[in-house]
Amino acid sequence: MDIKKSPPGWRMAVIFALVVLPGIIIGGYSYYKLYHNLTDQAFNRRNSTVQLASVLIKERFDRVYDVGISLATRVKFRNLIIENDWEGARSIVRDIPTNFPFINHLILMDTLGKAMQNAPSIDHIIGQDFSNTQWFRNVKQAKKPLLSNIHHRTSTHEPIIAYVFPVWHRKIPDQLLGYLVLEMKIETISEWGMEMVSPEEGGLYLVDGKGLKIPEYTTTQTVLKNYQEVPPVQRVLKGEKGTGIYFNPLEQEKRLVSYEAVPEYPWGVVSYQPLDIAFAERNNGMYILSIFLGIIILLNILFAVIILRIIKKHNEAKERFRSLISSSQDAIITANQKGNILSWNKGAETTFGYTANEIIGKPLTTIMPEKFRKLHTKGMQRHLKEGSSNVIGKTVELTGLHKNSTEFPLELSLNTWQSGQEHFFIGIIRDVSERKKAEGRFRDLMESAPDAMIIINESDTIELVNKQTEVLFGYRREELIGTRVEKLIPDPFMHSYQEHPTHNTKNSNARGMGIGMELNGKKKNGKEFPVEISLSPLETDKGVLISAAIRDVTERKKAEERFRNLMESAPDAMVIINESGTIELVNKQTEALFEYQREELIGTQVEELIPDSFMHSYQEHRTHYTKNPNVRGMGIGMELNGKKKNGKEFPVEISLSPLETDKGVLVSVAIRDVTKRKEDENLIKEYNQKLKSKNETLKDQKVKLEKANEDLEAFSYSVAHDLRAPLRAISGYCNLLGEEYSETLDKEGKKMFDRVIKNTTKMGTLIDDILIYSRIKRQSFTLTTLNMKKIFSDVFDELLHSEHPDEDRKITFKVDKTLEMVRGDRTLIVQAVTNILGNALKYTSNEEHAIIGVSGILTEHGYTYRIKDNGVGFDARFKDKVFEVFQRLHKESEFEGTGIGLAIVKDIINRHNGKIWVESELGEGSTVYFTIGT
Repeated sequence: MDIKKSPPGWRMAVIFALVVLPGIIIGGYSYYKLYHNLTDQAFNRRNSTVQLASVLIKERFDRVYDVGISLATRVKFRNLIIENDWEGARSIVRDIPTNFPFINHLILMDTLGKAMQNAPSIDHIIGQDFSNTQWFRNVKQAKKPLLSNIHHRTSTHEPIIAYVFPVWHRKIPDQLLGYLVLEMKIETISEWGMEMVSPEEGGLYLVDGKGLKIPEYTTTQTVLKNYQEVPPVQRVLKGEKGTGIYFNPLEQEKRLVSYEAVPEYPWGVVSYQPLDIAFAERNNGMYILSIFLGIIILLNILFAVIILRIIKKHNEAKERFRSLISSSQDAIITANQKGNILSWNKGAETTFGYTANEIIGKPLTTIMPEKFRKLHTKGMQRHLKEGSSNVIGKTVELTGLHKNSTEFPLELSLNTWQSGQEHFFIGIIRDVSERKKAEGRFRDLMESAPDAMIIINESDTIELVNKQTEVLFGYRREELIGTRVEKLIPDPFMHSYQEHPTHNTKNSNARGMGIGMELNGKKKNGKEFPVEISLSPLETDKGVLISAAIRDVTERKKAEERFRNLMESAPDAMVIINESGTIELVNKQTEALFEYQREELIGTQVEELIPDSFMHSYQEHRTHYTKNPNVRGMGIGMELNGKKKNGKEFPVEISLSPLETDKGVLVSVAIRDVTKRKEDENLIKEYNQKLKSKNETLKDQKVKLEKANEDLEAFSYSVAHDLRAPLRAISGYCNLLGEEYSETLDKEGKKMFDRVIKNTTKMGTLIDDILIYSRIKRQSFTLTTLNMKKIFSDVFDELLHSEHPDEDRKITFKVDKTLEMVRGDRTLIVQAVTNILGNALKYTSNEEHAIIGVSGILTEHGYTYRIKDNGVGFDARFKDKVFEVFQRLHKESEFEGTGIGLAIVKDIINRHNGKIWVESELGEGSTVYFTIGT
């Protein structure tokens, strides 16, 4: 099917199918793929969260298991139970809830499920019978440690879970001695979940084997929700794992849910997000893609419409071409290779007087004067035989013959084409009778011009001159017409004439007298004289001719010489340039300043004196100035660098003044060397640049350092976390060794054993500090209003109670009542205050009367908290090192510590956009200052 011949509606449908539909198909596929990829990403994020949570919850339960097994297998503990000394057994385990905060309470029961002791003591526990509880029956039947479901403590009705451990006889493995029950509050389990997901990211909760849900966040509620009806909970209780979109009938909400059972425990972990949050990234991406695809489809439709318009315009152009031939004022004639006329338009009828019916079929010689007919016949035969012609492809002037037998001048443009073996010719003919008359009038006008006038063609051949040219140069016009214009130009000026932009007729434009070329003319007798030439293009049928008006400027040159003498007396370098930036004149001061001879400068571009680096700004300024010239004094003009002949650059100050001349507006440029002033300015710039470069380097180093610190923190957290399990094992075995074999060790053995215990404790403290330090930047950040006076007082009281100071030691602690309240993260600020006051207590331990004071002062950094003590102090030269990790300024034998405490403090203060510093002298105590940003 030919689309061009089809109806417009059909063409539109075809173009739409070829252009628009592929875009829609590709866009739809892209939309489909992106939608599913982003959906998969959301599923994967939920799945990763719940997998990590299930592993971490198992690890926490395992830790409780480790503690329980360690206690239930202690020899002394079991011996005391055998002896029915339950109070003695309690004394061994009573500190467990203190040392392991995740264990809230423990119970010692006999083999029948009767509570014999508990710690910490809770009323009505001792003597209580637990034999009818489900968890007791389960562990009694299993004869191994079991983790209970959620149940309520009988005495307080608190929801708890219990890890129950049978205590077996050491030497009679099958003899049951009793049970150790480790109870945990559900708030503790809830906090474990909070470590893995923030409320903004959705929720994460645990369910026990009955489907009871532990709330996502810390709570004191006693009424628990049963989630057995929730589909993901039903699946996870079957031991399944997966991710999907489910409707929660209890919360009346559709959610993206991922669920997985806790390995080796009858518990499950469920992580969820509301759909609008879970798929926010996908929905935003699809919205943007929809807009983009809509734009693409609209562009495709627009492209199709444009193609239709092009086709329409093409058809219209063909129709216009047909109309043009028929309506052309020129004669358009076609003929065959026999020379017979085939077509004849209206213009031909007007030009030659014949109608189409009268002339078609007759030979072309009918419209030619008799004297040209034989030449025409020979030329056509030569072209058909040899393929050569003097007129085909050219525009030539000939003479035509009208029907009324009158001859008239015409221009002929002749061309040919071939169809098969036959040749055809087409000629476009224009009657130029009126133009010839106009040329005659133009010659008369030239003769009356006051200046010498010369008309030259593109090849620099003289076409026409007037009588003033004869007078000025001493030639007769017959001696000039047909010769090249170089005849009137001396040899030294020939090159500059040929290189001048006006010499190119393609780029020629009218140039008034005084704006054109300045050369020397050469008379017939060889005498040279200064001339000014004004050029104007003449559009003719022969192409562009150049009209040159030539004026003798001998007298004006003498006046210019007087102006040059005046310039030489100027104190500054003076340069005269024209609108194109060409140097017209310089003085001797210019030669001295730039070290050029003036002959080297005149006629060159002023850019010779300007370094490349300043070229762009100079050219913009020059263009602007020539459009709006005005006098600009020294100090108000441009400041650039000049360039000497040897290439050396130096700073200059330039003032500009316009000069109105016959050549147009020239610019007088006064140039002054300002090297000394610029040297001072450049010195300042150099210092500023060095400072900027240094700052950029520091920024790059800061970014790299921050990345390294993040990696180091992650590594420290991982290493410290992994070290805790083997360290607990070492500590547990050491306790067993101490209980079982301490009496068999000699003095040296006990000494070495004490070192192991001491270093194990020290390593535990170090690991705890490393974990705290690595968690500082990871820990969630919640701003609340803090009563700093109360925080300092509470922390100090807690430290004083926990460290059991010497009763003989006197400690005075003062807190300024006017301490300002601030906005900050309570947990982090309490940690920082604990470390600072802990150091103050530690380093004043050698003082009989320790004095520690807290106050608020104003410093250059704003409101500042100051903590001052009268301890041992340290060398002030090392005050910046105290905040570095593992940096200690005292021997460990003098004061215990890990060297991490103040590094933790600094990170906390930095997170609050604050500043911290310390001042100290040996023996004079230390003062810690810190601020908290808003």
